[in-house]
Amino acid sequence: MKKSIGFSLARMRRVDILMGVLAVAYAFFWLVNLEISRSAEILLLLSFLFSWVGESDRATKYSWIFLLLVAFVVLQISVHQFSVARFPADDSITSERHYTKLFLCLMIAWWVKGSSSRALTILIATLAGFWVSLIWQGDWQSWWAGVQGKRVDFDYHNAQHTSVYFGWALIAALTWLGHLVSSHGRAWQLSLSVLLSLVALVGVIVTQTRGVWLALAVVFVLIAPYLCYRLFRVHHGKATKPRTLFVMVAIVMAFLAFGATQFDRLIEKRLDKEASVMQTAAELDWDSIPYSSIGIRLHTWRYALEKIAERPLTGWGADSRKYLIDEGPFPQAIRDRFGHFHNSYIEITLAYGLIGLTILGILCGAMWEGVRQAYKRGHRYLATGLACSFVFFAIANLTESYFIFRTGIYFVTIVGGCALSFYLFRPHVKGTEIASPDAELVDHGQGES
Repeated sequence: MKKSIGFSLARMRRVDILMGVLAVAYAFFWLVNLEISRSAEILLLLSFLFSWVGESDRATKYSWIFLLLVAFVVLQISVHQFSVARFPADDSITSERHYTKLFLCLMIAWWVKGSSSRALTILIATLAGFWVSLIWQGDWQSWWAGVQGKRVDFDYHNAQHTSVYFGWALIAALTWLGHLVSSHGRAWQLSLSVLLSLVALVGVIVTQTRGVWLALAVVFVLIAPYLCYRLFRVHHGKATKPRTLFVMVAIVMAFLAFGATQFDRLIEKRLDKEASVMQTAAELDWDSIPYSSIGIRLHTWRYALEKIAERPLTGWGADSRKYLIDEGPFPQAIRDRFGHFHNSYIEITLAYGLIGLTILGILCGAMWEGVRQAYKRGHRYLATGLACSFVFFAIANLTESYFIFRTGIYFVTIVGGCALSFYLFRPHVKGTEIASPDAELVDHGQGES
């Protein structure tokens, strides 16, 4: 990097190192200690701004991606005026900042710079933070209660959020396992990946979140063909050994047998619980739909769509969901208990209309293109893990409003930031890491997440 606006190469390198330390701290402490993570977030943002000012490559510095942030902030300012006037008790600054934080993915992308090693570093730090927090605040009583059929949340926000953590950890562990099997990883690595996969699988089951189960089912339908292709293809000129195939089949059979024997009744009970509600909903008999788990969602979604139709372009404001529910035709118990609509896409459209949804959709489109760029440049297991994570989170958000909570912010910032970096720092951009077409992690001591 050349000198730019008085910033020396040595100083920019020191800023880059500082950003790396802060990014890892931000990612690792997201569930371990939120105050540390938030402190790292502020310092990381300042470091990012310093680095952006000193960037000499104008194509990267003035990428159109940054205009999305400007457009979104302008939209927020305009909607804020309406929201304050419409809801006199509105205190939307915090909620508005929450939506703006989705663009923190830019600072992560800026540090990752299209490097698979940096992306893996921050992804592993994030997942390690989850596992450490689980060990720290989880206990055997919760696990035992979950195995016995009780829905548990391990003292996180609620069971739905805990289930998403386990679901993402399961995707990461299985992606790592697939890489290790195809590249003949060490025994301890295979053992660790299998253990993490098994614990995450049990965690997904005992948190009993149907939306997460659906999301994982779709992901595995998409990921299984690719992993089978990787497993059976010729690797470094040698066909996959029968022993490797046996190990993989044995692992899959063990997972299926474990789930079938230990949790079949729990899963069947959870899936059947709302079957009658779904049948009533299919008949469009709204008066007969009870306010059960799915029934609450259906009733509130119907009402939300009516409110969206009233202000389709710019929405009602970031904090309007609470007041709109209070004004809705719901029993008082529902008004007192719920302050959101259990669907992130409805939440975003209610808050900022189709314009806001489009802006964030374009940002996500750039992230998806980043995943494709990573795959093209040879980081295929990393790209597969990112793609599966995106599909998983996108489906999970159909039945829960993760985007308006910390879970959504950190997912978009970290996973989305890693993906976005491969778009923002494409091969023609200086400092971009370019791998060979078949390159993966050469050192078996590392694993993709």
